[in-house]
Amino acid sequence: MNGLIFEALKRTLKAKGITYRVLAERMGVSEPTVKRIFHERNCKLDRLMEICTAAGVELENVLGSITEDQDPPTRSRRRSSARSPGGRHCCSSLSCFPRNSRPKASCAHKG
Repeated sequence: MNGLIFEALKRTLKAKGITYRVLAERMGVSEPTVKRIFHERNCKLDRLMEICTAAGVELENVLGSITEDQDPPTRSRRRSSARSPGGRHCCSSLSCFPRNSRPKASCAHKG
């Protein structure tokens, strides 16, 4: 899943014309740090949020772009099972966005 997130982020950066250098400047880190994060395709959720803020995009939009290529019935079933009654996601963990239609056992929204 991490690979899909970072591929979506790369597409977003490219579409906005944001280089790793510009992203690093906006984040207040070095360009090699940004390159390492994208090469390893792994970071904490706080860092992922920081990347999205620096890129001027909402994390929800990045995650949504991952599922756009999937058929609508699967996508809507996944969303309904992973949301709280108020319509917002029940937690901020990336583990709540599984590839299959069932929430992970460690998530609070497991039904």
